[in-house]
Amino acid sequence: MTLTRIDCHFHRGEAAVAETSSYVAINPGQVPGSLVVGGAWAVREGIGSQVASKLALEHFVVGVLKYFDSGKKYEALEGEESPTETSLQVLETAFRSANDAVFNFGTKLSAGGRMSASLIGLVIEGSILAAARAGGGCAYLSRTGEVFPFFEDTPKTGSDPALGYYIGAQSAVAVELASVAVQERDVVFVFPCILTEEQEGRLKEAAQEIDFTLASSCGELCRRVFIEFSGALSFAVASRIGPEAIYLSSPIDQLSA
Repeated sequence: MTLTRIDCHFHRGEAAVAETSSYVAINPGQVPGSLVVGGAWAVREGIGSQVASKLALEHFVVGVLKYFDSGKKYEALEGEESPTETSLQVLETAFRSANDAVFNFGTKLSAGGRMSASLIGLVIEGSILAAARAGGGCAYLSRTGEVFPFFEDTPKTGSDPALGYYIGAQSAVAVELASVAVQERDVVFVFPCILTEEQEGRLKEAAQEIDFTLASSCGELCRRVFIEFSGALSFAVASRIGPEAIYLSSPIDQLSA
């Protein structure tokens, strides 16, 4: 399937929790069917971790743009890389860029381990969706009423950020990766926390009650989920695949007789 349309919906939490996190969604390929979403948040109290989260997201984007500017995207179109490899390599480049930036900054300030953040990213490229996380967060795929998690329920984190599961804690970071081929009417959710069993159950219930043949289905699902979870979320992102669309390169002023 060739992707021609991706709709995104966003939720921003209350100011008290939103201050410690940020997110971004971009189309780095500047073509239909290309999307990158990133979100970062502080993992401990204090200005250091907040700075680390902002720095991580900024350099996540730098890594994404660097990958696309390098020309690898165009090599992939010629068949030198599979779509799966492209999506995963975008995330690998972005997470490496984020970790290097935060770690180097923390080292200069002699704040190694204290300047760390959680980071989650999602790439849709060539009909392949890839997701990655370091330190926390979760992502779910909703397809025809069923809901599937991208990662294990419990992230590989610990009480000590210096363990290396967080962005900036060590010179190398452990990143969990997952990928899947997308289908029309798929909806992907990104959350900056691990959902409880109750929250995950409510997400599944909402997905089963909605008619995904309707154009308004994604918006309805997002409103229900975001409203129900709003008190616990600093942000949330949902992306819906399709339906297929046709884009005109120039407007038609008037029809010919």
